[in-house]
Amino acid sequence: MKEVDNNPAIAKSLSEVDRKMLLVNILDAPGCVMVGLGVYAKFGANGNAFHPFLENDQFVNGMLLLGVLIVAWGGSQIFKLSKERKQLLAEQKQFGS
Repeated sequence: MKEVDNNPAIAKSLSEVDRKMLLVNILDAPGCVMVGLGVYAKFGANGNAFHPFLENDQFVNGMLLLGVLIVAWGGSQIFKLSKERKQLLAEQKQFGS
């Protein structure tokens, strides 16, 4: 959805928030992969994982912990940036009226 560029400062801020959201999504992706692999290793592999590291319980637990922390950080950042973006859109709408 493309917003109307009524106020250049607000448009620039929206662009910056969108860029930050993209960066957080990129940084969050390895955490999602770690959680997915960890869940697979814990519940789906049954001693026959496709990689030897996924047979090591300590490694899998560490990977799950790190993955969950990364995903939690990413979620909190996205929530904060979404709130900021919503405020900027409200200001832009008010400015345009």
